[in-house]
Amino acid sequence: MGGWLLFIAYEIGFISLSTQTQLALKELVVYYALNITLFYVHALLIMPTGIASRRPYLLLPMLILAELLIYLLIKNQLDRWLSEPSITDRSSYLAIKRFLVYNTFRGIYISGIATLYWAIRRMIRFIRIAHISETEKLKVLKDKAELERDLIEAQNAHLRLQINPHFLFNTLNFIHNTYYKTAREASECIVLLAEILRFALEDQDKDGKILVSHEAEQIVNFIELNQVRYDHTLNLRFTTDGDLHRNRLIPLILLTLTENVFKHAYLKDQQHPATIHLSIDADHTLHFRTWNIKRQQSAVKRLRSLGIDNVIKRLDHYYPDQYQLTINNREDTYELHLTVHLC
Repeated sequence: MGGWLLFIAYEIGFISLSTQTQLALKELVVYYALNITLFYVHALLIMPTGIASRRPYLLLPMLILAELLIYLLIKNQLDRWLSEPSITDRSSYLAIKRFLVYNTFRGIYISGIATLYWAIRRMIRFIRIAHISETEKLKVLKDKAELERDLIEAQNAHLRLQINPHFLFNTLNFIHNTYYKTAREASECIVLLAEILRFALEDQDKDGKILVSHEAEQIVNFIELNQVRYDHTLNLRFTTDGDLHRNRLIPLILLTLTENVFKHAYLKDQQHPATIHLSIDADHTLHFRTWNIKRQQSAVKRLRSLGIDNVIKRLDHYYPDQYQLTINNREDTYELHLTVHLC
């Protein structure tokens, strides 16, 4: 608004000084309203429409010509409405020529300023877009640098984790070799423990999975370790069926469920031994079943193990809508059935 006031004041002052004439207020309002309308129609409609077309070199000149003709027609009608005899008497060739020359120039002049205004706005918009793009690019580079830093830290932490178990395994081997002759069972427990720890810490494939047979081996080690712990008095059967060597599963799922049996089961009933059965069907469906008599507990209701909750979270992440976990927690017995579609 301020720019238009300055422009109008400049033109009125220039006309007054150069021609010694002054226009009436009514004429100023009407004619500048027309000029302002032409300005914004050209800047906000004609130029964007013409440039955005498939053939701007054809459409844009046609739109400008049509705009100019409409402007001249409206200007002529306004001249007649204002009833100025000096400009409405168009019976002579000179009067028509004067009207066309002056107002055509005026229309081109306003359109030219509007084109400059459109170009400046377009340039500012491009600069703003470029700035936003550059800002987003810098943000992406910053995030990438932070990710690379976090990756390096994670790699260093992983290396430290690899070094620490290395010393642990060496120590366990040393204890095994030292006490093998004098305490053979304790030495064998150390070997079993080392194997389980090695399995828990070893690298998986890129997708985070291992062969089911590897987990089954650690279940056997875990059972043997507890048998030694309880002087081979535990009554438990572990059986497998199907192709365990070609199917893969995320690690520590079955081992955690096995550990849950030892934690809560009564395993010294010879007539009702606990059972753990692992099988894989021809359609690559894994079944893992456990059944056991429950250990005598206090009157407080048994809460679900945190290990079970962690198993469910990991299965939800790796096998959404591809697994089913059923738990029958009766008064005296506990039964679990896990089904996972591996492919």
